[in-house]
Amino acid sequence: MAKAEKINIVCAGITDNDPEVDTKPTKDKLEAGRNRCLYLIDELKANSTNCRLFSNLKTFEYDLALEGTNLNTMIDVLIGNIKTDGDLKLKAIEYSTTDWSTKEEDEKAIAAKWLLDRLGNSYPLGKGEFAQQLALKLNKREVSLSVPGYTEDAIKWAIGISEKPAVS
Repeated sequence: MAKAEKINIVCAGITDNDPEVDTKPTKDKLEAGRNRCLYLIDELKANSTNCRLFSNLKTFEYDLALEGTNLNTMIDVLIGNIKTDGDLKLKAIEYSTTDWSTKEEDEKAIAAKWLLDRLGNSYPLGKGEFAQQLALKLNKREVSLSVPGYTEDAIKWAIGISEKPAVS
């Protein structure tokens, strides 16, 4: 049996950029990431024909919130878990009823950061439980979401729609 030089399997990974916690990056206002694996993006491009790593602006939840009108859906999930009628719920309702398709990226970034902060401190629910509740709504086809660009890029690359070499 001949020894193979490489395994001809294509692999696309995705990772968070993880800039400073208080930042609100947008496509026009990028922030330097602190994720120690980000150097692999360039390393893989330079040294591999079958592997790529894709990154986002901040975190998955933040970037998901910035796409289309995803903020409405995501904040509705949050509202369903707020048990009081105070300032938190009022702000969530304000964001939930906003037409995000008409807003600038900077405005969406403020709301996305607000949502991320609510999930980060585990009240009224943490990231994991939030993801499960959102996934349940998607699975039941109660809602739909727009896919973040970096996730779409990774999938397209892996299936050969963009800049991927032929595997022999």
